[in-house]
Amino acid sequence: MSYWKNGLLLIAVLESVFEQANTNGMNELLLSEITSFVLDNGYKFVSVISNGFPNYETNLTLKLQAETDIRTRVVDNDTFREHFNFELDFMIIWEDMLDEDRLPQTLELLTQIKIKFALLVVPILDEARKRFFHQSMTKLMKNAYFYLVCLKASAGDGPKAVFKYIISLNFQPQYVENDVMFHSNSRLVWESFNLQGLSIRSVALSWSPYLNLKDCDQQGDNCSSSGFLVDYANLIGRLFNFTVVSTQDKDLNWGVVPISGPFNSSGTWGGTMGDVINGKFDLSLSQWIWNIERQDLLDFVITSSNWLQLALTPQLPEVDTGLFLRPFTYDAWMAILAITGVVIVAVLAPYLIFYYYEYTTGYMITSTTGWYFFVLVNAFYGGALTMFFTSEITIPFRTIRDVMQAYPDYKLLMMDGNDVHFQYKALQGDPDYATFWNRVVNQRAETVVGSLEEGLQKIQSERAVLHVFAGMLRGYFQDNPFHQQNLKIFAQQKPQFQSIIFPSNSPLRAVFQSGSLILRENGAEEKLLAQWEGPEVSSSGGVDKMVLEPGQVILVYIIMGGALLVSFITLGIEVLWKGVQNGNPPRGMKKGHGLHHGPTLIKKAFANT
Repeated sequence: MSYWKNGLLLIAVLESVFEQANTNGMNELLLSEITSFVLDNGYKFVSVISNGFPNYETNLTLKLQAETDIRTRVVDNDTFREHFNFELDFMIIWEDMLDEDRLPQTLELLTQIKIKFALLVVPILDEARKRFFHQSMTKLMKNAYFYLVCLKASAGDGPKAVFKYIISLNFQPQYVENDVMFHSNSRLVWESFNLQGLSIRSVALSWSPYLNLKDCDQQGDNCSSSGFLVDYANLIGRLFNFTVVSTQDKDLNWGVVPISGPFNSSGTWGGTMGDVINGKFDLSLSQWIWNIERQDLLDFVITSSNWLQLALTPQLPEVDTGLFLRPFTYDAWMAILAITGVVIVAVLAPYLIFYYYEYTTGYMITSTTGWYFFVLVNAFYGGALTMFFTSEITIPFRTIRDVMQAYPDYKLLMMDGNDVHFQYKALQGDPDYATFWNRVVNQRAETVVGSLEEGLQKIQSERAVLHVFAGMLRGYFQDNPFHQQNLKIFAQQKPQFQSIIFPSNSPLRAVFQSGSLILRENGAEEKLLAQWEGPEVSSSGGVDKMVLEPGQVILVYIIMGGALLVSFITLGIEVLWKGVQNGNPPRGMKKGHGLHHGPTLIKKAFANT
């Protein structure tokens, strides 16, 4: 039989140990129950591993082909891994529970199968088999979630099939075994969990208001925890009978980038995210971003959505040489300078030809035109300057890219742990993000803030812009109602889903996914978010008073000081020139030539023509 591309639902019969006492009726009952289970839960392909029991392989294959549209195949036990597809293949294992060598190998195999995609078939589950199965499961201590079916005697009605679900976690000898609940008149699984008081281990860093960790010891243990995610996990824990213990990473490292190697499972990971990837902890209670780069490394359960935005407290620069230039745009100033140059040339150039130009009608027209021009410019400038001082202080950017390009006049501040929003774009070659990421690596103290409180303090004392999630900002003002700070919120990005993370193929993903749906449907999730995040933070939109300090009017000082300096230099030159001439008038000027002789000179000039 040919193998199918892209994988198939794999029903692997590794061993069949039906005892001779089992009747054909019991075998038929078990095959019918398996067929219904596979069909009702939506599995579309069936493969049977050839393992030396052709009767059972043939019977199961023929039954599935005859009664369902499930495709079936038989594969060899030694080569089935070559054709195994993790996302699609379902495995059924027949086991007698008494083989000391085979059962541990079977359980180890179950840890490598996708959760809820394996069924362990035990036709006879007596006390001896139960004890040996229990001993083997307590030694497993790896993530696994599979189903178990066995035949159980029923008074008067003969044997019946009983389905159970088995959950095992990393580094925990305790495992969970409970009866599977089905929807009425079917074998469709209804997921309702009882984890029997399991203690689930979480590792994270404080990310207020979602998780606050305090009073941890040097190893990060024995923390007191609070926040939205703590209440969220506790509610699911009450539903499914488990508790969550929060631990803080002892190195205070988020671990969002590999220590070495590529950004995949072959890389070396550390920190908070690395401890989850490596399976050292069961989950991380924090608001993690679900993106394509992390898809193959972790499992995710969405808890809420949030969006990034930029916040700043408007700050006037200590020295602002351009304050009095900003009422006009650059193009307007260039036009004013051009017309001023034309007027100056129109006034001074004729003096090179006519020394009496000052007394001509052409001079009067030119000077009057220039005077009117400067009067109008002064009127426009005065009105614009008044409006500029009495209106809201504007910011010179609208997007995060504008803020990056405004460096060093403005600094962009990144929250520690938000590397994912910058690093990938920097690695892809974006020049603005690459330049910013270079500052993150080489000037981390100037660019990265460890908490929201530190970030708010920096933007209040510096010309800086904080990159922050809206929910975090709301939560801070909810916890600190007396904190007063003028904020401008801008560059809001589209909402992103935020999630709890689990090791890849963790059985807890199914547990938390089921609990999350319940909390979302009954409104508990929305209520918890409102309780911890609080109302929207109002962005300043009123009129800000601009109080001018010496640094803002320095341009006036420079112009006036420059003019006075020129006047003193001119006076000194005139005194020196007068001394050189010993009191004689300049060459070309006769004594008595003055402004009051202008009309007489003009008459003489025109009389000689």
